[in-house]
Amino acid sequence: MEKEQLEVDQAVTYVRNAIADRATWFYLLVKEIEAAGGNAEHIARKAVFQFGCLKGGKMNPTTNMREFVAEFSPGLGRKVFANEVKEIDENHAVIEFSHCPLAACWKNLGCSPQ
Repeated sequence: MEKEQLEVDQAVTYVRNAIADRATWFYLLVKEIEAAGGNAEHIARKAVFQFGCLKGGKMNPTTNMREFVAEFSPGLGRKVFANEVKEIDENHAVIEFSHCPLAACWKNLGCSPQ
């Protein structure tokens, strides 16, 4: 394996592991909210939505899907989430994700697909 590819593979592994660490504490936080009688799903959904809004707010505004996809899923991010642009033009894009480090971690922790 070429050195450059090895470095990319190591970076992907590092980022996936970092996301898995955050997935673990998120899972434990949700469990503690449930144990305390709180509505963990409602709270988690609101927090995830707010996170998405924060991330989206940092992106350059555009109505061009090619520009959006280039910023939404740059090089390393595309590899970390193993996503592939299946269709794209100025008005439409289809991106297929085949790995989510957060969901993979939750599965390993015994979470159901729901």
